[in-house]
Amino acid sequence: MELSDKLLRSFAEVIRSNKPKEKKQNPTVMGTVVKNGVNIGVIIDGSTITTPAKTLVGVEDGDRVDVVIQNHKAVITGNHTNNAITRFGDVYITMSQDGVIVGKLNDQEQPTGASILIDPTTGVFRVVDADGYRLAEFGTTAQIGRDDMPHSVTTVEDFRIVDASRKVLAVLGPSSKVKALDIEPDEGEYAILNVTAKDDQGNVAVSGRLTSAIGTRRFGLYDNLQEAWLLYSDQSGNIYNRTTPIQLYSGSATPAQVSDTETYTNVNVSNLSRWNVIFARARVGGTYQNLTFVRGMPTELFLTHYNNGRLIRGGFKVDWTNNRMQLRCVSGNSDDYQYVILYSVYGIVSN
Repeated sequence: MELSDKLLRSFAEVIRSNKPKEKKQNPTVMGTVVKNGVNIGVIIDGSTITTPAKTLVGVEDGDRVDVVIQNHKAVITGNHTNNAITRFGDVYITMSQDGVIVGKLNDQEQPTGASILIDPTTGVFRVVDADGYRLAEFGTTAQIGRDDMPHSVTTVEDFRIVDASRKVLAVLGPSSKVKALDIEPDEGEYAILNVTAKDDQGNVAVSGRLTSAIGTRRFGLYDNLQEAWLLYSDQSGNIYNRTTPIQLYSGSATPAQVSDTETYTNVNVSNLSRWNVIFARARVGGTYQNLTFVRGMPTELFLTHYNNGRLIRGGFKVDWTNNRMQLRCVSGNSDDYQYVILYSVYGIVSN
C-alpha cells in the first residue's frame, strides 16, 4: 500500500521536532571595567552604558576584560590589563613560563618585594626577592639563602654550606658529624674557628680558636682568654708548644723500711692519671735528681748513693692508673730508708 505525501510530511515533521537542539554559545566581547567600591560594572565596546557584572577573575577600575552575556547578565571571564588568575587588592596570582607566581603589587600596580614561584612540572616551590635572587627553594633538594651569598643546601645524602660559587664550606652527613670544613680568608686576614663556653650567668668561662694567621704564617691552637698560643707550626714546618708545668704533689715522703723485695710505700698524687709525662724531684742519700717518667716507658727508676763504701739505693715508681707514686729502699743500713725521699711531682704533658 502506498503512503500519501501528506502522511510522509507529517512523519518527517515529528522526527525533526524530537531531534535535540544545538545549544548556542554566547559570544565573548571586550569591555572596560567600572568599579565603585565593591560594585563592579562593565562598559561593553560600542556602548556607553555601564552594565552590572559578575567576575570570575580579579579586576580593578579601568581594566580591559573579556565579557560574556549569559541570561541577560554580564560575566567577566578574563582580564587583559592584568593577566592574573586571581587578584585581591594588592595581592596577585599570575602565570609565567616558569609556573604560578604569587606576589604583591605596589601603588603603581607593579609587582614589588618577594614573590613565590610554584612550578607544577617539577614540583619546585621557590621564594624570590625583588631583584630576582632565590631566597629559598624546596623540591628534590632544599636551599635556604641567596645564591650570591653563603647558603645551605639539603639533599637526600647530606646537608651542605656552600659559598656563592657553590664551593662546599662544610658538610654534615647522616652521622651528624662534620666531614669537611674549608675556610679561606682574604689576603692579610685570619681564618678562625672559635669555640666558646659560658657559665650559668652567661659569662665566658673558656674560649679558644683554631686559627691560621696569614701575617705570621702560623697555624695552631690559641687561647683567647690568656691571649697565648698553646700549639702552633711556622711556615718552615717547625712545631712549637707551650707547656706550663703543674705541681701535682709537694711534701717529703719516704718508704717505711729497707727491703730488698718489692715492698712499696704509696704516695697519693692528685690527677696523676691525666698526664703522659711527669717530673719527680727525688733524693737518695746526698744524691738529688729530677726523674722523668713517660707513660708507656719503664715505670720505676732508681737512684744510688755511695759514701765510704756504704751503699744506699732507692726506687721510685709511678702508678698512673691509681694516681700515686710508690717508694722503696732497696739497700742500706736499717735506718737508711729515711734518706730515700720524694719531694715533689710536676705534670709536664697532659693526655
